[in-house]
Amino acid sequence: MKKITWNSDKILSISAFVVSIATLLALLYQVKLAQNQVELVRKEQKASVMPYIEIWPNYTNKNSANLALINNGIGPAFIEEISVLSNEKVY
Repeated sequence: MKKITWNSDKILSISAFVVSIATLLALLYQVKLAQNQVELVRKEQKASVMPYIEIWPNYTNKNSANLALINNGIGPAFIEEISVLSNEKVY
């Protein structure tokens, strides 16, 4: 059996290998934490973006009326349908 002789070159190379493996593990751990943080930020942004629609009536005379829809919230408001009920008729 061959006996291992420890010299400064072997000690330095093994220690460099151990440090590089530890650095790789630390990097992988930080990447995992960063991915979790990005996911949390996306969820927070999605939850904080809410439209707030206000309806402002404007009666110009007895025969006509105007309605103004104003988005005072943060984020877009997608209006899919507007229905007006007048004298039991839907317009």
